[in-house]
Order: sequence, then structure tokens, then C-alpha cells
Amino acid sequence: MAFAKGTYAVAQCDRCGFKVSYKNLKREWNGWWVCNDCWEPKHPNLEPKHVGPVPEALQHPRPDRDDPGNNDEIIADAFEMTFGGGT
Repeated sequence: MAFAKGTYAVAQCDRCGFKVSYKNLKREWNGWWVCNDCWEPKHPNLEPKHVGPVPEALQHPRPDRDDPGNNDEIIADAFEMTFGGGT
């Protein structure tokens, strides 16, 4: 489908309402057709950057390694405290 070039066409700015040349209209980010004086770029805060997912766990976790000597001390202390036994 062919359209006319709009060389002599006049259009109305959606923001200010003035009549301007059809060729001088620009389409804004919100869909309005505005003249050069009224045109504003889209503010960066209206389109925030994508951050992505927040990592929650390690991919290859490793368990803690306990010393065998520490386990004996913990069990002995727990036994003494439970039964209140001394020697």
C-alpha cells in the first residue's frame, strides 16, 4: 500500500495543539505525535535495568569437616552436665 509523502500536509501536535508541518512531527515513547519543541526523550527511571535472580545457594556445597578430638570432648562435657556426675 502506498501513502502520500505529506509535503504540504499540516498536522496538530498532541501536546501543545499547534499546527505544524506533518513532516516535523515525531512519535514519542508514549505514542503521541509531537512537534520538535515538545519532544522529550523517555526518562531512564521509567525503564529500570534488569538485575536478574539473586543467588541463594552454592552450586557445589562442601560440608564442614570436624576433628575427631573435638567430638569426644563435646560428648564428655554433655554427659557430665546431664547426670551431674563427677568422678
